[in-house]
Amino acid sequence: MENKLKQFRSNIVIEYLPMLLILAVLIFIVFITTNKTEKQQANTSLFEKDFVEYQDFQENIWSIYPYYEPDGVTYKNNLYNLLESKEAEARTLYEKLATMSSASDDIPGIRDGVKNELKNLNLVWVSYRDSACYLREDIWQGGSGSSGFLLMCQLYETQKYIDLLKKYEDDFL
Repeated sequence: MENKLKQFRSNIVIEYLPMLLILAVLIFIVFITTNKTEKQQANTSLFEKDFVEYQDFQENIWSIYPYYEPDGVTYKNNLYNLLESKEAEARTLYEKLATMSSASDDIPGIRDGVKNELKNLNLVWVSYRDSACYLREDIWQGGSGSSGFLLMCQLYETQKYIDLLKKYEDDFL
């Protein structure tokens, strides 16, 4: 009787072990995939999901500089060069606004208080941009795409600043 019981247990283990291993692997895969998907959703909700215009901006950049083509170094260099040109554009716009004549009752222009606030904004915008982008970049936790993500974020925030300055320029001209 004892031998039959041992034989029965051995047959069950041999017969069901492959299925149990497959089931364990499937459960593990579902668990990993679900956690990754939830983490990705949480990360994107911090930035991309809430800012549809960021996705449009990113798609536009990628239409000019395709993502990691021909390679990562070239892609990142292109983004860096574009960032430098956007920063120069922002400086030019700021200097134009900063040197506009002051408003008076009969001459349009910029009030002195507005010029002071514009100066204060210009002093902190790069620091704000970089801090916001480094915070967002931390989502990648040092992955291979993190520096590209950081540059894209800096480009996006710089473009937002340029758009703001252009709006001010339109308002005061």
